[in-house]
Amino acid sequence: MDTTQDVAKQDHLSQVFRYVAIDRDEVGVATDIRIVEAFLGFELTVNSSSSELESKIVSCVEGHGLELSRCRGQGYDGAANMSGIYSGVQARIAEREPLALYVHCAAHNLNLVINDSVKNVQEVRQFYDVVESLYNFLATVLRGGHYLETF
Repeated sequence: MDTTQDVAKQDHLSQVFRYVAIDRDEVGVATDIRIVEAFLGFELTVNSSSSELESKIVSCVEGHGLELSRCRGQGYDGAANMSGIYSGVQARIAEREPLALYVHCAAHNLNLVINDSVKNVQEVRQFYDVVESLYNFLATVLRGGHYLETF
């Protein structure tokens, strides 16, 4: 779960669930185990207080017919309202379900590392500039456009 702003500057809670799917044969023996991620949607938030976000998360879980008691992990960014050990969302959910362990979101960690490296190391900044240019070039070509027209 994370919040993001739309073009109207309204915060929305994005809801992504990661779960384990176990495929079984006709006699019930496990034949495959898959990790699945499902995007469940966005929900408008009035404020970003930990109590409101907790309420939205629990409503989302229960609204999809899931049981919070089966939750084994939580992944959020490092903002105090999400990761706070006393009253953050992760603490509130852990109070309801102690086996729902909190782990700082890997994507947010990666983003922080990239931001720091781009600020401090010129070669890293140049590398990402090349990657961005390559991405823009390929996106333009794949859309059927002419790259030179984008300049």
